[in-house]
Amino acid sequence: MIHLPSRNRPGRAPARPDVRTLCREMTVTSEKRHKTDRLLSLPDLDRPQSPPVRSRMGKEVRRSIVLPGWMILVGLLGPSHLLTTAHGQGLDPDLAVTQYTHDVWTTDDGLPQNSINALVQTRDGYLWMGTYEGLVRFDGVRFTVFDKRNTPAIRDNVVYALYESRDGTLWAGTQAGGLIAYRDGDFTTYTTEDGLGNDFVTSLAEDAEGTLWIGFQNGGLARYRDGRFTTYTTEDGLVPNTILALLVDRNGVLWMGTNGGGLVRFDGAEFTTYGPADGLGSDIVKALWEDEDGTLWIGTRGGYGLVRFDGRTFTPLSADEGLPNNHINVVYADQNGTLWIGFDGGGLARYRAGRFDRISLSGNESGEVIWAIYEDREGSLWVGTFGGGLHRFKNSRFMVYGRSEGMPSDAMRAVIETRDGSLWVGSMAGLNRIREGRVQVFSQRDGLSNDAVWALWEGRDGSLWIGTRRGGLNRYRDGRFEAYTTEDGLGNNFVRTIYEDATGNLWVGTDGGGLQRFENGRFVDTYTTANGLESNVVWVLRDAPDGGLWVGTRGGGLSLFRDGRFTTYRATDGLADDFVTTLYPDHEGSLWIGSYGKGLTRFRDGRFAVITSEHGLFDDVIHAILEDDRGRLWMSSNRGVFYVQKRDLEAFFEGQQDAVTSTVLGKEDGLRSEEGNSASPAGWRTRDGRLWFSTMQGVAGIRPDASRRNPYAPPVVIESVRLDNQERPVGAAQVVMPPGSRHLEIQYTGLSFLFPSKVRFRYRLEGYDPDWIEAGGGASPTTRACRRARTGSTSLPPTRTACGTRRAPCSPSACSRSSTSSPGSRR
Repeated sequence: MIHLPSRNRPGRAPARPDVRTLCREMTVTSEKRHKTDRLLSLPDLDRPQSPPVRSRMGKEVRRSIVLPGWMILVGLLGPSHLLTTAHGQGLDPDLAVTQYTHDVWTTDDGLPQNSINALVQTRDGYLWMGTYEGLVRFDGVRFTVFDKRNTPAIRDNVVYALYESRDGTLWAGTQAGGLIAYRDGDFTTYTTEDGLGNDFVTSLAEDAEGTLWIGFQNGGLARYRDGRFTTYTTEDGLVPNTILALLVDRNGVLWMGTNGGGLVRFDGAEFTTYGPADGLGSDIVKALWEDEDGTLWIGTRGGYGLVRFDGRTFTPLSADEGLPNNHINVVYADQNGTLWIGFDGGGLARYRAGRFDRISLSGNESGEVIWAIYEDREGSLWVGTFGGGLHRFKNSRFMVYGRSEGMPSDAMRAVIETRDGSLWVGSMAGLNRIREGRVQVFSQRDGLSNDAVWALWEGRDGSLWIGTRRGGLNRYRDGRFEAYTTEDGLGNNFVRTIYEDATGNLWVGTDGGGLQRFENGRFVDTYTTANGLESNVVWVLRDAPDGGLWVGTRGGGLSLFRDGRFTTYRATDGLADDFVTTLYPDHEGSLWIGSYGKGLTRFRDGRFAVITSEHGLFDDVIHAILEDDRGRLWMSSNRGVFYVQKRDLEAFFEGQQDAVTSTVLGKEDGLRSEEGNSASPAGWRTRDGRLWFSTMQGVAGIRPDASRRNPYAPPVVIESVRLDNQERPVGAAQVVMPPGSRHLEIQYTGLSFLFPSKVRFRYRLEGYDPDWIEAGGGASPTTRACRRARTGSTSLPPTRTACGTRRAPCSPSACSRSSTSSPGSRR
């Protein structure tokens, strides 16, 4: 919260502020975090309720700006990271379920309680949750709770059903407090006193005419239209009176899932009931969904579990066909047509192309109860659980393979692609082959001499050469492994790097045994410190011009081996460090050299140039260097994967700019671990353009050009307006500032769930600030505000505010709500 006190008095010209006082009186609050469709299903009504828990709020996302008596503009900058995958907005069905980015929020992150009964995203961008401890609003970082203690209209904290109607009203069904309507910041409650059939609301739906349908526990069905409730019960032909799910199909027919009465169809005049005798399998229907083809999907408790209804025939999908459980609480189809099923005690499953894929939320599927599933407008899938908090799955920019995908270890080392399109990955527990999404593992049981694979290379004859930590050099050909160790002349059984040069020579670098050439099953040449090599720990090898070989070592710098002689370059010659971790020769004739802790070096035309984190490089530890088609150098480090435009690096080295900009990708982008690993090679570009990096938790691949900007610009929402410490209605067309007004405070937020921590805020006082003032994001905006105060004037002209951003204007509703006027002497 930034406070800039007004020093103006009515009737006087504004005085120039004392900047030191402004900055001294300014305070900043930064709270940190440790981390629609028409179907909503009802949790078990007899399940014990979890006790309320209050906790700290989330990481900073909103700014309160107090300026001297005049309105500000608020805006939001969406960085280039606000991207989605090329597949589209929904979850990519071609990914394994383990390859989605999975995030969890619990009471530790601000939830009032860890059971989520219902989910919906309203048109302003907020995600709403129904819990046992109130109605909860989420902006991507912070949870705001509305309950009996702070909202008089809420009479019961247990919220079972949520629905946003076409007029923008959020409807919430409670266990004992009736029906709640939320619109334009105001709550209204309807109970039996207002004609509601029952105060226990279980489900909600809306038809094409705007009629709201309400299901009750032991109260039948109600229709709300034109301000009046009409109730249907068993006396009107409905069987029974407990409704668990509601759905209005594309033809306007209302479907009901009931507790004991099976599936009920209502066309506005007549109720038709379907039960086990009709092929439904169970008379307890908890979930309903209509897909794009008009097929009705039905989730039951017991019986078949999941049933498909085409209007004539019920077709079950049971455990015999791979259904994990026949107790289903919720069924939901995303925009790509993938069906998601939430179970009572069986976790979450994806159904696509006739196959079920099970997802564990906590590692214990049998104990996982799913109450709600919802896809937001950015394509993320949200899952509400009983006792397990709020979960979110989103597309990952990185495709990761690790233990979850069938590999024996998460700690990856070398990675290469062979001519047949296979991706080979060395790990600390075996050799892995990835082909067409499937993982095949090779270990000592298959003939590999040692399971710790440190180096990989494919020879011209198609042999796969494998360097191990203690088992020497291996060759894999025609389905068989053959090992070469110190007993065969290898200098050391720890093979760190393997490389076949342009002339077909196979070179092997070891940890302590120097450099060797391998030919016809024998080590024919050995080079160590005894004959010119500066270090016997050889880390990386690459071709050099004119038939030479670059040799990167640990502690001995970089050597050029040509015509049987070594020419060595060390830190004293301009190299960043004598520990060379990786080499990348580009097409322009530059050699890019990574170090362990001393940054990046470029070698060109006999000269070295170095850049470190002091001038914009994200990290000084570099494990791998790869280049994409857009001239960007991608590097893995101990703190994430990042890239820098090569032209910016060149400009820096030529003295044309003072620093470079690194774009960093980490866990939010799908990396399971931001810590990379050194190996030979530790990164590889495959023929499809994907870049692969070895990390401590899997091998991670990314398509640099396959992502595109999120078409949904994060909306700016005005949450509260305070004038001289008095709350003003947010929904008002304008806020009037009478004479003598001194402070206007606006709380606002920007709503993006994909990368909320990377959203950056800014504001502007129209008619006063010539440009936007950056308010930061995760970082404190204090210095920016002080810098603005030093350069600004306090002669504030009359103005009316409109809001917008460089990336996209904020919504008209937000703009109109933020309009102000200031009559009288203030003008």
